[in-house]
Amino acid sequence: MPTETVSLPKNVPVCPVRGSVIYPTMVQHIDASRALSIGAIEAAMAGEKVILIVSQRDKDVDDPQGSDLYDVGTACNVLRVRKNPDGTVQMLVSAVARVKAANYTRDEYLRADISLLKATPDKDVELQAVGRELKEKFELIVSGGKLNAEAVQTIQGKDEIGEMADHVAFNLDFKLEDKQALLEASNVTARIRKLLTLLDTEQEVQAVQAKIRAQVKEEIDKNQREYYLREQMKVIQKELQGGEDGE
Repeated sequence: MPTETVSLPKNVPVCPVRGSVIYPTMVQHIDASRALSIGAIEAAMAGEKVILIVSQRDKDVDDPQGSDLYDVGTACNVLRVRKNPDGTVQMLVSAVARVKAANYTRDEYLRADISLLKATPDKDVELQAVGRELKEKFELIVSGGKLNAEAVQTIQGKDEIGEMADHVAFNLDFKLEDKQALLEASNVTARIRKLLTLLDTEQEVQAVQAKIRAQVKEEIDKNQREYYLREQMKVIQKELQGGEDGE
């Protein structure tokens, strides 16, 4: 959904999350166990059913304040909420827009003012070029088996290149700081450029891993061969010694 068509409340409840980033157009389950998050979800359901999902800078902080959260998060529509017997809550959300958060307030839960994250215009030719590069790299990722079949099918069904980039980023194991940088990118071109850099690094890491695996396998095979030969020699020596005793 283009951000210019999104209408959002000015002030919304905030659900902090640890170690993850959700991007617009995604529909995701969010599990909440902290009173802070559950309070925000209940407030969203009692109000306009809009909530801000935003990542903590430090996932080990149990009771975050506004200063513990990133400045940019994702405004989401709450589609469904389920309370579990153990007191935790599972929320299904539809992510709609990148937003900047400000003026945090805290009572039983966090609230913040939100505004759509302003993006600079993309240049068509440049966007076309980076989009083509992303599609080529995506094929390499698929062939390398880094994504499950369901994720591949979802990504392949994305016609809009920005959405495709978001879904690739979400499904790969990047650091939180990198996923957050992709959320905050100034436009689609900048987002894909950042993603391409991350994918290049990922490919280099995979190449090194493959080399290490090959070296380890070669060493194991060598050790196994040596062990096999030693055992053979023991058997031969035993047979020879047995033959000598029998003469």
